Amino acid sequence: MKLNEARYVIPTIRKLEIKLNEIQSLDQHDIVANKIQQAKSEFGNRCILVDDTALYLEAFNYQLPGPFVSWFLKTIGTAGIFQIAEKFQQFGCIAKTVLGFWSPEAGLHFFEGESKGKLVFPKVNSSTSWDPVFCPEGTSKTFFEMSIDEKRQFSMREKALVDLAKFLRC
Repeated sequence: MKLNEARYVIPTIRKLEIKLNEIQSLDQHDIVANKIQQAKSEFGNRCILVDDTALYLEAFNYQLPGPFVSWFLKTIGTAGIFQIAEKFQQFGCIAKTVLGFWSPEAGLHFFEGESKGKLVFPKVNSSTSWDPVFCPEGTSKTFFEMSIDEKRQFSMREKALVDLAKFLRC
């Protein structure tokens, strides 16, 4: 789905099949930079774009789970993430995407997008996506309930991609 979302903004983008190891860090920039380094070793002279998307909870002072959200999902699911917010009575959250773009000519550049929202009781418990629990500001629907066109209006990835497209002059 990330690739489909990217193609709305940059239609010429292509996917390269590569298995990247993800370092464990609270800093999304470190994660993205490391992924770029790995991809460069395999596709050295091509332009490279990588993505890291995280979810930060008010209940954890917007510090966690961050890039560790996939581990939270695997262990407690979206229902467990909501229960954390409920326990603290703090439902605010921020979804953040950091894109890393590298080219031989331009070097490494980062592009970021954020979407503020609140956690809601998930109608579907997921261990792979936090879309069912994330309701962006300005709507009563979760990402899970939205069409792709609706989601694009609130998408943190879309915001980062628009900045990348401006940089590339697409």
